[in-house]
Amino acid sequence: MPTAFMFRYLARRFRTSSATSPNPEKHVHLALRPQQVLQDRYKILSRLGEGQHSTVWLAEDSLTTSTPPARKNVAVKVLTDFVTSIQEEQAFELRVMERIANIPSSNPTVIQGTRNLLPLFDHFMCPGTHGDHLCLVTEALGPSVQEVTKAEPEGRVALPLDVVKHLTRQLLRALETLHDGCNTVHTDIKPDNILFRRSTLTSDGEFDTDRVFDPDNVVLIDYDTAMPLDMKMDRLIQPEALRCPEVLVGCEWGVKADIWNLGCIVFELLTANSLFRPRAHGKYTAEQYHLARIFGTLSNDAEFERLQAFCQTGRRYDDFFGNAGRLKLRIGPEYRESLQQILEIYGVYTPDLLEFLAAMLRVHPDDRLTAHQLRTLPWLHERL
Repeated sequence: MPTAFMFRYLARRFRTSSATSPNPEKHVHLALRPQQVLQDRYKILSRLGEGQHSTVWLAEDSLTTSTPPARKNVAVKVLTDFVTSIQEEQAFELRVMERIANIPSSNPTVIQGTRNLLPLFDHFMCPGTHGDHLCLVTEALGPSVQEVTKAEPEGRVALPLDVVKHLTRQLLRALETLHDGCNTVHTDIKPDNILFRRSTLTSDGEFDTDRVFDPDNVVLIDYDTAMPLDMKMDRLIQPEALRCPEVLVGCEWGVKADIWNLGCIVFELLTANSLFRPRAHGKYTAEQYHLARIFGTLSNDAEFERLQAFCQTGRRYDDFFGNAGRLKLRIGPEYRESLQQILEIYGVYTPDLLEFLAAMLRVHPDDRLTAHQLRTLPWLHERL
């Protein structure tokens, strides 16, 4: 295993997606301190991180009596008073976590993926000076993929191929459970929302590469922007460079938005580079440049009419398409790079990888494979 894959586990800074963030001036965090006890049970040990919407604390559960304590140390995520007040109106984190906790065991394929989703142990309200704060008690986890890939001073490093496949298999299990068992779209899959369990850490806090392939050791976290499928699905979601075409154009989206998102992440983990880099270009916006690059990389002229008709349902269609139904910013044939060419440039091309990524990164969401279908493709199972 490359030495670049070793690093010391540091306290994470939990961040939340800014795509749908309410006015930050409305957010008030609950003031907590080490040794403070919540619910006569959870003793605060230290702060793990802080984001706009919440703080996350490491706590000791005094009701755990097992030795060694399987759940003695837990994480307590404390939402701001504002995010607490909009639960079930604009935010659905508690609902999603309760769905995960209550998946019936009748479908063994779907229930399998609950090990790759963050378990909810307990929840309660804490009063604050400006209102109540929802507290979510979960498993305390180890380092994030973000930390692993930024282990070196010079920046991100690509992960070994076998590690990327291991991560991808477990993330697809998580998405199959979330999509088919919970009827929910995650909306915010990114390296700092993919965590390893603490079992991958040595006693002195080192990430143990010998344990990286332990079963069920990858967890997809952070459901603060997750959306149940029975809600209206047209808000702006996903990190900017990972946005799928339907979100960019303002169409309604569904579970296939997560599939696109994961496809971009797999590329990043293999290459330590972003597949798309939105940036303003002359008179064109970063989003117009982004969609032009998507079309130039992943589509061809023969299918343009069908894709344009789909985009026409989006509320932002006129931002991207002119009166003749053509993209306002187009990448000429002489400047186009196909997905295969890009994989070849980065030295990671194989036919099976191209098949796998292409199945996730199709412009029309109906053409993308489901998490269940993707789990059967050869790239995930071929021997190294």
